[in-house]
Amino acid sequence: MRVLFRALIVLVAAGCNKAVTETEAAALRVVTVEANAFSPNDVTIREGGTVRFSFQGTAHNIIFTEQPGRPENIETLLANTVEERDFPVAGTFSYTCGDHRNMTGTVTVAPPVPGDDS
Repeated sequence: MRVLFRALIVLVAAGCNKAVTETEAAALRVVTVEANAFSPNDVTIREGGTVRFSFQGTAHNIIFTEQPGRPENIETLLANTVEERDFPVAGTFSYTCGDHRNMTGTVTVAPPVPGDDS
């Protein structure tokens, strides 16, 4: 009975670790663009995932650091709207607001996990 109980605990712990990994590398993340901050400013998505930028009342834009695989910039100053960008390749993509250089963020795109068909 004790062996069965220990095995059950190990299986539950393993399942929890997988859930955390899948949550961190979600297919969609939302970044709120407000005042003078991105919230959250660092997100992780899975390869082929999407980041939805939700612009609030203050106008901002999003300029990605030049590198292969980065999405198109959101160059127009936007407020009270939503823009999405897809990330087809794994990597780390930094961005900033072109008018507010202290506003920075990072999108980490995780490669697919072998055997994960989701």
